[in-house]
Amino acid sequence: MKQVACYSSVVIIILSLFTCCSGNKDRFTIEGTIKGAAGKTLYLENIGTTKLTLIDSLKIAGDGSFRFRYKRPETPDF
Repeated sequence: MKQVACYSSVVIIILSLFTCCSGNKDRFTIEGTIKGAAGKTLYLENIGTTKLTLIDSLKIAGDGSFRFRYKRPETPDF
């Protein structure tokens, strides 16, 4: 459980720092590198006002890189 909380914190930080918009305004991309995390699972979660919702997960590549692409929500959210 500590590991999930740790990765959730990492995702929140990365979402804040690395969210970028491309020409497609309906989707967003979160990408980055985490040293020493090769083969670990990274989770993308939505932190709502009343609950935490798992959106997606992936295995971090051998070089520590990862990339999430997801549909942009209709309203701003965490």
